[in-house]
Amino acid sequence: MAIDLELWYMRSLKFMISHNYLGPKLLMIKSMARDLASFLYIIFVFIIAYGVVSRAMIMYKKVDFNVHDIFSRILYPPFSFLFGGSDKLLEGK
Repeated sequence: MAIDLELWYMRSLKFMISHNYLGPKLLMIKSMARDLASFLYIIFVFIIAYGVVSRAMIMYKKVDFNVHDIFSRILYPPFSFLFGGSDKLLEGK
């Protein structure tokens, strides 16, 4: 159902591109979204790199190598630190 709705949105956007008033604006939004996606990819790479390095220095040999610990102890703290929750992160808890 969700895929059908997404396809319907894409088809209606293709129809609206031919409209004189909305067409150029939709093309600009599409171009800006593509540029934003590449910028977010670069930011995501830097946040992941910061998370791996900072957790390696703080929690040396304390993180087991499984999917849950990698996400909860290595990838989640940099995002939490980015949005302001830094009281327990600096202590290594």
